[in-house]
Amino acid sequence: MSVLGDYAEITASQVAPSRMGADPVSIFSIPGYDNARTPETMLPSKIGSGKSKVGSPCVLLSKLNPRIPRIWLLRHPDEQTYCSPEFLQIVPNGPGLDLRYLYYLMWSNVTKIQEAVTGTTGSHQRVSKEDVLRLPLAMPPLTEQRAIAATLGAIDDKIESNQRVTTMLMKLARALLDSSVSGEARRVPIGDIAEFHNRRRIPLSSKEREARVGDIPYYGATGIFGYVDEALFDEVLVLVGEDGSVVREDGGPVLQYIWGKAWINNHAHPLTGRGISDELLFLALDRSDIRPIVTGAVQAKVSMGNLKSVVVELPTGTAFRTLEQHLATLFALYRSRADETARLIRVRDTLLPELLAGRIHVPAEAVA
Repeated sequence: MSVLGDYAEITASQVAPSRMGADPVSIFSIPGYDNARTPETMLPSKIGSGKSKVGSPCVLLSKLNPRIPRIWLLRHPDEQTYCSPEFLQIVPNGPGLDLRYLYYLMWSNVTKIQEAVTGTTGSHQRVSKEDVLRLPLAMPPLTEQRAIAATLGAIDDKIESNQRVTTMLMKLARALLDSSVSGEARRVPIGDIAEFHNRRRIPLSSKEREARVGDIPYYGATGIFGYVDEALFDEVLVLVGEDGSVVREDGGPVLQYIWGKAWINNHAHPLTGRGISDELLFLALDRSDIRPIVTGAVQAKVSMGNLKSVVVELPTGTAFRTLEQHLATLFALYRSRADETARLIRVRDTLLPELLAGRIHVPAEAVA
């Protein structure tokens, strides 16, 4: 059987910031990947360490802590493109390997990459370039590679399009609220406009979750922490982090806007609007500053009583009614696009191993 090194090579050319010129550069970094896969744009004078020059189209694979896979496809790097030295630059070494197929090939080998790590702790584990190049694989003909890449790529393109739309919709919703309270506004405490559903929460230990695996998301303070077999909620909710990571850098609360079936643990306050929509409640909280109400010397905490005292701004009269109408439309589209994205991700993740293992074949002419 062939290995990846028969078809690809790993390149690296580290450059000091002083040799990057004066113009802004794009840095493909681990924080950037974790921030919606967005490269950082920085002036070389603000960069504190050397970076690797990305000299040609490649796939970036994070060698640091592979238990959290980070794989980037760079199809059109330019002279101002660099990446963190913690990424391996994998480049086809001949015409027998399609670049986008290589990207999906690396995703299909995530488990093998994780098994090849060295290091004693998760945050310091790394995979070597030698181990990556030794990954065994069966390489299909180039036409089949391109057909597979085109099929999966079409799904990914739609996912990315939906994600751009949902990001735009949320920005527009925030801008509408900002505009509606720029004139006359009323200041009200959260306790007057929100219903708290804390009594319906039930925490589960990791062992209990392992015994109850299902398809219902299990929410904590900052996101989904697993899936269980039963729902406690089935509605639109605003989740506010109660302890742990509860405050953003700008002082705002850590929020989640969720809908559908869910199990929520005791690390997040589940709220719905009272006299206002859930969406307006979410946006009003999003622009608040909760730093004065956070307690806890060791672990930050936002108690229900303190959260009820947070004062937010809401529009009045016609501006209030108009805003609520706009938000109903925007968030209905937001939920629709987000639901479609979730379905597409499930389809892609189901197809990927089947296509790359050759158990499903895509006729080349079907994607020509």
